[in-house]
Amino acid sequence: MTFFDDINRSIELGKLGITAKRVRDSKKSDAHQDALRSLVEKMATLRGLPQKIGQILSLNELNSERSQFLKLTEGTSQLTATESYALIDKELGCSWKEHFAELSPEGISASLGQVHRGKTHSGKDVAVKIQYPGIEGALKHDLKALGLLALPLTGKHRGFHLKEYRETLSQSLLTEIDYREELSALERFQEYRKSEPAVISPAPYRDLSTERLLTMSWVSGFPIESTRRWDFSERLFIARTLTRLFLKEWLLWGDIHADPHSGNYRFQRSSNGIQVGLLDFGCIKRLSPDESSALRSLLEWGNNRTQNLLEMYTQLGFNRDLLEPMENKLPQITELILEPILSKRPFLVSEWQISKRMSAILGEDRWNFRIAGPPSLIFFIRAFSGVMQQLEFLSVPINWSVELERILTSEPARTTKETHNRDSLTTEQSTTQSLEDPQRASQLKIAVLENGLPKVQLSFKPHLVTQLHLLMDSELFAKLESRGIEVDEMAKTAVESGFKKQELFSLSEDSKDFRVWLE
Repeated sequence: MTFFDDINRSIELGKLGITAKRVRDSKKSDAHQDALRSLVEKMATLRGLPQKIGQILSLNELNSERSQFLKLTEGTSQLTATESYALIDKELGCSWKEHFAELSPEGISASLGQVHRGKTHSGKDVAVKIQYPGIEGALKHDLKALGLLALPLTGKHRGFHLKEYRETLSQSLLTEIDYREELSALERFQEYRKSEPAVISPAPYRDLSTERLLTMSWVSGFPIESTRRWDFSERLFIARTLTRLFLKEWLLWGDIHADPHSGNYRFQRSSNGIQVGLLDFGCIKRLSPDESSALRSLLEWGNNRTQNLLEMYTQLGFNRDLLEPMENKLPQITELILEPILSKRPFLVSEWQISKRMSAILGEDRWNFRIAGPPSLIFFIRAFSGVMQQLEFLSVPINWSVELERILTSEPARTTKETHNRDSLTTEQSTTQSLEDPQRASQLKIAVLENGLPKVQLSFKPHLVTQLHLLMDSELFAKLESRGIEVDEMAKTAVESGFKKQELFSLSEDSKDFRVWLE
């Protein structure tokens, strides 16, 4: 991208932000829908990261009669036939006609490229995905310009401004533009799905693929919305297949399909029965042996509740210091998360209400729990959320425990190495000292008030004052520095005082008040 391209895209991203604000601020239904339509149109035009965000948000619309983001899962061609053919010729190093007997002039638009249906000279139906020109530069620009990348990807922004989250998400998105990575994932899933004959995934054509061109077999079928009127038995079969697929991905294969929007699934009836097609393998999260082991340990806790949950969450990558204050809540949290699996009867997702019940359990600790999670876990959460929303749409009860037992007794898991709990800062000494010294703080507090009413309140161990730059909103941190408030120096003084109870700073701006203190 040229300098002027950067400027123009920044302007368009600014317009996108203004439109998003209109969506948030519009009160009346018609005005909200008009603003939402405009937002979706701008996301589709900008492609890249904005359209990717819209596709993720489309998961929330499966059960909506007024869907907007679902339109971003499949759109009309962004490139003309002439432009697409020229790009395909360039990647193949010859005319596309040497390899394909047919290639549709109309493509199906995606966030990073578009797909054309074709036919080889041997009569095989194929999908040819060509990357948009300049999309790598646009994506890198967007990742830098948008900054608060985690806001749309996680639903809530506070606590996800951390550098590690941005880097993890950025690396994942940049990996998606290397189609050689996706080709390798396609090859792995060709092996995995042999144990699930009802699942279809595209077979790659390595000789007709490059870094920016991916050729694979064509997978036909209908989107999940089309199954709304299918028979109960058919929807039950689909739901069981999706459940097993998700469980096998993280329990057996160590590869999670982490882009679960509806455009990446196809459902078809055939002489072989119901078949489920899984598409787009650009965002595949490969679990490390430690992650696989930790997830299995949490699952096993449901049957043997003697293990230390704090240790298990720490092994999974959670920040131990942030979890310790809520350690007594971990059993309830874990029971709620595992409820579909622990239930001995068919489970209906619509009755779960996990968000509402999780908030009730955590109370003021909800932000601490959110912040404590490791960046890599966001992909597992996306996959879990995706399958749950699909099951809710299908509206059939699933006996998870039966499906799980069959999986664990029929197939061996991927070999994992022996793992050890990660080291973490110990706080027993500081806790003892705080009991002995009434002037010593037992908690670091961060509070945000809006129009005089509490909006957010976070509690941490006092020694985490040295990590305030990670715990605070990055925008707030920048504002403090611009006003001459040296956060690092303030933290140093607090440590040297022996973590004495004190006001660290307060800041008022517009309708918001920020306060940080040791209590």
